[in-house]
Amino acid sequence: MRKYKLFFIGLILIGIPACDWLNPCNCSPVQGLYIDILGIESGYITSNGSPRSQRDTLDLNHGIRMNLAYSINYISETECSKPSFNWGSSAYACSCAMNGESGVKSERYSAIRLISAFEYDSTHPAGSDVADYLLFNTVRLTQLNVQDYIKDSDFARSYGEDFILDQLPSSDVDSLKLTIEIDFTNGESYSFNYPKVFLKR
Repeated sequence: MRKYKLFFIGLILIGIPACDWLNPCNCSPVQGLYIDILGIESGYITSNGSPRSQRDTLDLNHGIRMNLAYSINYISETECSKPSFNWGSSAYACSCAMNGESGVKSERYSAIRLISAFEYDSTHPAGSDVADYLLFNTVRLTQLNVQDYIKDSDFARSYGEDFILDQLPSSDVDSLKLTIEIDFTNGESYSFNYPKVFLKR
């Protein structure tokens, strides 16, 4: 071990940057291998099959689809890039580290609520949580209700979430104003107010 320490000290003394010497792949520096969620940056409500953008009016014949996107930061900064080598039959190929490649570091879901500012149906008056109607799209191309999704998710997905409202509002409801509230096990809580939308039947 002492020989290695003396070797690196020698590199510094003779002016050879250690990072360059350890980076034969010429990888770009990374800000951090892990992702830290800072809040909810954006979200939309639209109809199934519609473009991924907010709709002022929803056609309920195609259901209700929702999305949220997180604002993130990269953590665990490192001065050196992290090349790795994939040895093949005749040569090796470089594989450089990418920002956030290790995923979300500490945010696990503890609660997800979807609050309706207006009456949703006969069992959900104004101000009620309608998250029991949510179905989340998973990476395994399945759908889970909110309770099972929280149990199934090791960490939040860094880019956000896609979900649908499996139960439509009552026939006399003509508009929606929803707020999503998310709690993480590390004590962080974030919310996002979706723009009001009108309903078409």
